[in-house]
Amino acid sequence: MKRVLVIFALGLIALGVQGGLAKILPRELCPDLGLLVVIAIGLHWQETTRGLIVASALGFAADFLSSSLFGAHALLRVVAYAMTTVGRSQMDLRSGLALALFAGGLTVAYAMGLLGLMSIVDGPGQKAAWTGIGGMLPHAVVTAIAAPVISSLVSRLSEWADGEASRPGLQIDASRARS
Repeated sequence: MKRVLVIFALGLIALGVQGGLAKILPRELCPDLGLLVVIAIGLHWQETTRGLIVASALGFAADFLSSSLFGAHALLRVVAYAMTTVGRSQMDLRSGLALALFAGGLTVAYAMGLLGLMSIVDGPGQKAAWTGIGGMLPHAVVTAIAAPVISSLVSRLSEWADGEASRPGLQIDASRARS
């Protein structure tokens, strides 16, 4: 339980940092840190249920902070988590280059999914935040560069939280006591 709370807090901090970066950098140059936390959870956690819960909670937090359709980020974060767990079983995503390529591709798919969901609700005439794939590629590259760092951070924090929770207390061996 401690690991879930620690990583959920990291995800919320990542959303805050991402929002702060969006104030000073162009949108295309801001990595999707919340998505990277979800990808890292999919890579490093073996418990599917807890991973889905944290991914959807971080998605709803992103929905709350953004002006997009409520539930869209939650749905797409759950899909991203599922794709990462499937990708983890098919490929070695723990190496930096493979993880960066996977995260970059998933970022483009995520952005296209978000624009698709918004166009269903708003109609085909709605003005998209980015025009075409040209705006998505720089965003995907920046996110891909940050992927190994966020993955390592999630891995280390998960190990720390598990280590604190599973460390045995003082054990006394009474079988050697003198009578």
